Amino acid sequence: TWSTDGVINEYCEPCEAIVEGELVEVPPLEEREEFSLDGVTYEAFNTSGGLGTLAETLKGKVRTLNYRTIRYPGHAAIMKALLNDLGLRHRRDVLKDIFESALPATLQ
Repeated sequence: TWSTDGVINEYCEPCEAIVEGELVEVPPLEEREEFSLDGVTYEAFNTSGGLGTLAETLKGKVRTLNYRTIRYPGHAAIMKALLNDLGLRHRRDVLKDIFESALPATLQ
């Protein structure tokens, strides 16, 4: 299952990461990379909230740590258009209404 509010937070809030051993914030939907698995291409990019307390726990102990979400190619570009170009990052209630009316609910 997934939560509309959770997805919006993952894509709008700053992301904790460890870079060069230091705890930093990085922007969501950035540092995009593509990879293939079993012949299928995917993209991965920063999203917030997935590390919990792990970043604080490992600060100074590891060189690199980040949290990424994996989607089909083009997903990050569409989300950036909605959030940045259309300004829905600052109108989360409208974004939530769009998601909930356009995307099917999961019952798992």
